[in-house]
Amino acid sequence: MEPFYFESRDIELLGIYHPAADQNSRRGMVICPPLLTDLSRSYQSIRVLAEKCAEAGYHVLRFDYSGTSDSFGEWANAGPRNWVKDIGKAAEELSEISGAESMTLLGIRFGGLLALHAAAEINPQSLILWDPISDGRSYRSSLDRIHSNLVHLHIGLSKPEKQQAEKESCGFDRVPWISDELESFSLPQDIPESVETIRLVTTIGCPTLSDIESRWQREGRKVICKQIDFDCAWEASPEAILNPAPVLKELASCL
Repeated sequence: MEPFYFESRDIELLGIYHPAADQNSRRGMVICPPLLTDLSRSYQSIRVLAEKCAEAGYHVLRFDYSGTSDSFGEWANAGPRNWVKDIGKAAEELSEISGAESMTLLGIRFGGLLALHAAAEINPQSLILWDPISDGRSYRSSLDRIHSNLVHLHIGLSKPEKQQAEKESCGFDRVPWISDELESFSLPQDIPESVETIRLVTTIGCPTLSDIESRWQREGRKVICKQIDFDCAWEASPEAILNPAPVLKELASCL
């Protein structure tokens, strides 16, 4: 495991590289992480997943989007379109440091939607999506519910603190792109021809992408869907650390 920084749009992003167990491997994988509470709850699981993928022969890069976590950049200047560009730069960086010639994008929650958009630039051979978000509008509604629950849990908030909470979403400022760019961000119309296989791994309570799945199949893609009998409870408290062993097992079997 090798942490380092790389540039995307003149912004330093934190990347963590997991070399493939097979040093001769030319397969690369970029993990497109979720956001906000989804990320805080699944961070340890993502690390375990990256290690499993490396053991299976993939050069793996997991990273933080600009304006989030340990990457540089301002939250106010972030947003989906810039994060799609970050994924493209992450794939370039991984190819350079590992020699990877084929690429897989593994997207989690909102990272799944970002991965679908980034595929147009990266031309990956496969996509693996774990409980992907289908559109920004429904995701914002989910964030609003989580934030409301968090505020209600803190019954001792002072009036100024409550007023500040009304300007936030899960601890982050409600910047303009949340109401503009995020709400209009939806599934892309096209997936590049390079994508041969799309694997969808969904858990209890998460909607499937049945409509788009049918279209992908008509286009000749190999679409493999697996419903796991496990509840990730994505709208639970951020302190409820996720331990999705059955999901990780299924994702590992996709490799």
